[in-house]
Amino acid sequence: MSAKLYRIGVLVICFLQFSSFSVTAQVVEPGTTQEHLKPLEYFVGNWKLSGMQFNRGVTGTMTFEWDLNKNILIRRIHTVPNDEPEAALTSMFVILWDAKNKRIFERGYGGYGGYGQDKWTQTDQGWHSKGLGNWTLWNGEQTVNEASYVIKNKNEFVFKATNQKEGEKEPFTTELTLTRVTKLAKEVKQLILDNNAYTLKNLEDKPKTLSENGSFAFWSSGGLLQSMEQNTKREFDTYNLHPKHIKVIEINASTAVALYYVEGNVQHKGSVNNANYLTRVMQVFVKEEGGWKIRAAHWSPLTGGKGTTETAVQ
Repeated sequence: MSAKLYRIGVLVICFLQFSSFSVTAQVVEPGTTQEHLKPLEYFVGNWKLSGMQFNRGVTGTMTFEWDLNKNILIRRIHTVPNDEPEAALTSMFVILWDAKNKRIFERGYGGYGGYGQDKWTQTDQGWHSKGLGNWTLWNGEQTVNEASYVIKNKNEFVFKATNQKEGEKEPFTTELTLTRVTKLAKEVKQLILDNNAYTLKNLEDKPKTLSENGSFAFWSSGGLLQSMEQNTKREFDTYNLHPKHIKVIEINASTAVALYYVEGNVQHKGSVNNANYLTRVMQVFVKEEGGWKIRAAHWSPLTGGKGTTETAVQ
């Protein structure tokens, strides 16, 4: 055998040996930590929040979502200050099982560039997290953080936290109420927006928005209780109203309550124009064969605004 063929043979053998090793050998063997994180399943989903963050009124969202293999839970919180919407902030947290220290571990990254870590422990009321060392702010300053997640029911929990900054006597406090955004809630909210869009375009109520059994309503005019059939029709000379800050509470699979504000200007057909219409609304929706329908409603003027002048329908 020539030296050239010998060298080729050696290279082939080495390649086969390396290929075999690269297929069978792995730096990390496959595994899972799902069982340790399973108790956190309650939080998975989208939540709407409102309350006080760092002594400041805010609204926003918090989401919890699994990674592909459910070995990591990713938490994001987006808050918008009521008095300064342009100062909205988003922070992200990664929750996983710390196999070495046998604990649920969270690593956080603040919207201004800060970072820190803490451990989660289960309590009688829900969950508690406490910082492992200090949270480092974007400018190098340190805070000591502690938080609790108080579970009220399957669709609501309260988040409470304290952030003690070096050199400050009193901690900054946070208390947020979080409500789960369910598929049902999304459906009802979208229905309210769609019904309003129809009226904006056609200057009349969308047909069959009321229950097949009719609907009861207190109007913002301050009149007596109204009883309306499904085919009740309202027409407008001017309609420029917009629902805002819609909250939907799921009562059960076929019943929901919506609360929101309506603002703008409106003129019922044959009536006077209201250029400062501003009301609070509560509606009860029921699921029927044709979809979600209004079964009851209560409309009332908001301070600084004005309701309708109508006291009856055709």
